[in-house]
Parts: sequence; structure tokens; C-alpha cells
Amino acid sequence: MRPGNSPSRRFTTRVHTPGDVWVCWKCQGRDDVSLVRNMSMGGLFIETPQPRPAGTATRLDFLVAEGQIRADAVVRHANPGSGLGLKFTALSELDRPKLAALITRLRQAQHNLGSPGRRGHELDVGPTNLLQFAGDGRSLARRGCPKDKVNTGSLHATDM
Repeated sequence: MRPGNSPSRRFTTRVHTPGDVWVCWKCQGRDDVSLVRNMSMGGLFIETPQPRPAGTATRLDFLVAEGQIRADAVVRHANPGSGLGLKFTALSELDRPKLAALITRLRQAQHNLGSPGRRGHELDVGPTNLLQFAGDGRSLARRGCPKDKVNTGSLHATDM
């Protein structure tokens, strides 16, 4: 139960990301790359100073150790200057197991943080690496994430 004795409306529990999960996303004809703050099988929260209206459709592309994951989502809420809460609306049968594996890896990494000398599986996927490789050999710049239009939340390559 949450404070005030009101039950959570979430169907799946969130896992916080350690700062190595990035997503390229397209919303209202604009492309962006953002750090994922937390996620679940139901959705995620991304860091971005660019608010979007609730109900706005987005297209997501992750490049993580588990492989490329593509999904459609809708903006559920916006925290101006902080980020967006997105709910997954479509995830292919091929991408669902990869997303589940990513969440499992993140949960294990969180659990292992308290154990000295133990670390979760890591992949260096910052905004630069994400732009250089989309998993299928194509540049994300050619997929709609132009390198000169990248906004990573706190790191601005250019103004949108």
C-alpha cells in the first residue's frame, strides 16, 4: 500500500535503471534520445526536459545487451523539466522476451549492488553508442534520430 492507504494502480513493478539504459524515441514528429530512469513490463519513465501532452503516441527503440527492442507507447504523464511516464501500447512477440530479460538483468544488478565484487552484466550504451548502432547495422540517424538533434536530458547536443 502507498501512503494514505491507497493501492497502487500498477500491474507490474518498476525497476530502477543504473544509468546505462537509453532509448531513442519519436514523438510528434521529433526525435530524441533519453536516459531511462525506471521501467517495467507496462512502461517506463524517461528523462527529458521536453514535455509532451498526455495521450501522445511515441515510438521507442532500445539498444541493450539483450538486443534491439522496439515498442509503441503513449504518454501517461509529464513532469516538466524532469521527464515523461510512458505506457507501452504495442510490443511484438519477438521483443517481449527481450524486454523481460532486460528487466530481469536490471533487477539482478540492483540486488547485486549490495554484494562487494559482484556486478550485473554491463554494456556501454550511452547516447553516442546508441546513435552509432541500431542493432541491425543501420545508423539511428537514418532511422530518425539525427546525431545533431540528440537531447539526452542533461546533455544537449543541440536545442530542438
